[in-house]
Amino acid sequence: GDALVGSWQGDVAGLDVAVWMRSGEEWTRSPSTGTPLQGTRASVVAALAAAAAPDGLIITGWVYGTAPGGTQVPVVWRAPAPGGPWTREALPAAGGRGSAMSVRCSDGGRDDAGRDGVCVVAGQVDGNLALWRTEAEGGWTRVPGLPSLPVDESVRLPAPLLRPDGVDQVV
Repeated sequence: GDALVGSWQGDVAGLDVAVWMRSGEEWTRSPSTGTPLQGTRASVVAALAAAAAPDGLIITGWVYGTAPGGTQVPVVWRAPAPGGPWTREALPAAGGRGSAMSVRCSDGGRDDAGRDGVCVVAGQVDGNLALWRTEAEGGWTRVPGLPSLPVDESVRLPAPLLRPDGVDQVV
């Protein structure tokens, strides 16, 4: 069904990632408390983009650890339906500070490796372009070999463009 993704004042601390679902003409916010969408005093959360995924809904963003030495980690939240249950997965960053800024998933077609239903996330790590893609076993891998292209974290990267034989990213 239809969903809206954003932020809402959390019950514990700061903002939570929030998901509203439509039923007829009404929009209802699903509770974030007690789910991976919840922000806490130990980890601040932010959603930056969302898309339909082959297995439900995917949200991209970041989590910032507030402990001394904490850093901003690019993450995705996934659910089989907008109402959950939600999981949160840190994307392999191999850097200091990062964010997952946009996402596109195939509609079930095969990618260049013959896999069905691939998702690709665009973002930045330490101020440079980063791309991640789903793995056949369900995890994520960072796309290797990208040129060093500066990406300011305040810029909104468009979602990657998926082709049967690869991925294009506008920067």
